[in-house]
Formats: sequence, C-alpha cells, structure tokens
Amino acid sequence: MSRYGKSERQLLNEHIGAQLRARREELSLTADQCAARAQISVELLERIETGRTRATAPLLLTLSEVLSIRTSALFGGLAREGGHEADGEWLSATPRVARRGG
Repeated sequence: MSRYGKSERQLLNEHIGAQLRARREELSLTADQCAARAQISVELLERIETGRTRATAPLLLTLSEVLSIRTSALFGGLAREGGHEADGEWLSATPRVARRGG
C-alpha cells in the first residue's frame, strides 16, 4: 500500500486515466466522441479515466491511437523506486530472460 492507502496498481490506474482525460480534453474531444472512435462505451471510458477500471494493453493502444499520443507517454511523470521519474524509455527496454543452467 502507498502512503495514501491506495495500492500501487490503483495509483497507476488513476495516473493513466488522468493522462487520457487530459489528452482528450486537450484535443477538445467529448467523452462520447472519444468512446465512439475507440469503439467502447462512454461508461467504460469514464471508468478508465477515473481509475476505477484498468484498461487492457490493447485498449490502451487503441485509445493512444484515437488520442494521437504515444502509449509510453501515459506513464510519464510516474515516480519510480528511488525517486526517479519514469520517462517511458524503461517500458521499451528489452527484458532480460533468465536461462536455465547458467
């Protein structure tokens, strides 16, 4: 749990939702217009934007396309362990794969 009594997952959902909403408003799109372009219900979009529902990876990609924003930008501004800000680059880093037998 974080110091605010919310799980890290909940804080992440709220952050991503706020980023989506800010971008939608920046483009002067209504929730109805955005939801229609993403082919989802307005209710689902509103739940995602408020952090009450976690968006799947494919839906984040769709919303990013609708909003003309890089998916990694949705994670910008997140504080990482050690106090460093996440800039999205760590998301595209090649993961290390553990090999059996050394």
